[in-house]
Amino acid sequence: MNREFNIDITLAQEVTLFLVAILDAELYREWDANEPVTDTFLDQFMPNGFVPTAKLIEALLASGIITKL
Repeated sequence: MNREFNIDITLAQEVTLFLVAILDAELYREWDANEPVTDTFLDQFMPNGFVPTAKLIEALLASGIITKL
């Protein structure tokens, strides 16, 4: 079975950088991953310091990495 995909490289990069930053923050105990946070709180883990884009949030929600409360 062959499937075709379009890949959004920019979004893939954002997801990767975001996840690395979150893992580093958890490793260095900079925050508690079990506590609820807002998207504006998550901006500190973005490489450019911006609030995560809507596309990034959608991708993270779709993957199950983050969940809405």
